[in-house]
Amino acid sequence: PSENNLVIELDEAEEVRQYGKNVAIVTPHQMAPGYTAQSIEIIANSVKESAGMAVPQIISRNALKPNHVYTFKFLADTISSVSKSPTSINYLTVGYTIWDVTDSNRVVQYENLEKYQTENLVYQNIALVEGETDKRWHTRVGKDLTSDVADGFVVNYCANVISSEHGGYDFVNSGWAIGNAGITVTPTNSTIRSYPWDYELIFTSDPEAFTAKTSYAPTMRDENSTKLERDVTLTQQSLNFFMLNKTFAHTDGSYDTLEVVVVDSNQTGAVELTEDRFIFGVPDTNGKWYQTLFAVEFSQVPQANDVYFVTCLRPPFVTDSVTFKILPEGKINTSAIESQMDKIKVVPNPYVATNSMEPVVANYLLNQRRRILFTHLPAQCDIKIFTMSGVLIKEIAVDNASDNGIAHWDVLTSEGLEVAAGMYLYHVKARKTNAEKIGKFAIIK
Repeated sequence: PSENNLVIELDEAEEVRQYGKNVAIVTPHQMAPGYTAQSIEIIANSVKESAGMAVPQIISRNALKPNHVYTFKFLADTISSVSKSPTSINYLTVGYTIWDVTDSNRVVQYENLEKYQTENLVYQNIALVEGETDKRWHTRVGKDLTSDVADGFVVNYCANVISSEHGGYDFVNSGWAIGNAGITVTPTNSTIRSYPWDYELIFTSDPEAFTAKTSYAPTMRDENSTKLERDVTLTQQSLNFFMLNKTFAHTDGSYDTLEVVVVDSNQTGAVELTEDRFIFGVPDTNGKWYQTLFAVEFSQVPQANDVYFVTCLRPPFVTDSVTFKILPEGKINTSAIESQMDKIKVVPNPYVATNSMEPVVANYLLNQRRRILFTHLPAQCDIKIFTMSGVLIKEIAVDNASDNGIAHWDVLTSEGLEVAAGMYLYHVKARKTNAEKIGKFAIIK
């Protein structure tokens, strides 16, 4: 215990539950050898490390629903958007929803601006539009948060940045997914924060894999916001590569393709991969060039099927989710029972009649209820207790649940008599494998 935190820790602790703000009670639950516990299998995870994280964790095994599939998805509050450019979104992460996919997408837990844990959201000034700020609620940044309990588990989650206004190009996590050709990607810092998504630059063997549609416009700018002059700008070119916005998928599974114009650096009038610069941007709803996002230059020619991943710093968005499955208990591993019999022990050893494990008796006139704990037992086994001269004084048939590896002895003989102080032998035999263990312990009075 400390001044601000009380931790009650018992022998062979396995599960930890939070009660109140500063108290953690650790419950005794020592796993039986050979038992394969329920676990969580991650099926899909679209949350980038740079955006944040979402990690499910088992809290109460008895409340789990084996073979159920769940999806954890973030919630976002849109601060501003542009009607003629649907993917230009400034937003804040404000909560989450957890669905039981197996049970008809039943909502099992959620937090939003109307229902949330006090510590999970913060109210502070954020940028709305250029030069303007206002107070808004959003998920705490850079702090590990925990969801409410849902069907025996929680999800630990966090966001690493506040909003797209505080994001930008993620140099660390951008790079070749396939391939290693020399390439330089330069973002347009003035606009990339409004388009903080994931992009893939894909190369093919088809010289006409993509044909740009946007014609030249005087409003076209490069990554430095410098106007692109008509005589050095090649538009509507056919290329063997293209860039997809991989954050937003259409119902048919397809993605939007960025537009591209070519800066004809040596003014040959033809596209030359290692000589020219390639300006990628988003069109508006009318198909006209709207915003420049990236400039790409090549020092080497990529190969067909190479993929370059481009990403941005941003908080989790509504498209970010984790889907996972609750795996049931596995079959008993008999070889593990055989190999772990030597771990069986008696607690406490030596046993003292006034040990702290004994529960408090409300009536002081009653005798203390004494007990000795056997740990690391097979879930189904038989215990025999002998005096050192070989007299059998107690038999205990252990029929635990398959995960429970503990058993208690009330320190009484089979006739209900108190045992004397001294040394005792115990013999444990696993019913499933006939594996055996012999040990000894002392009783002091």
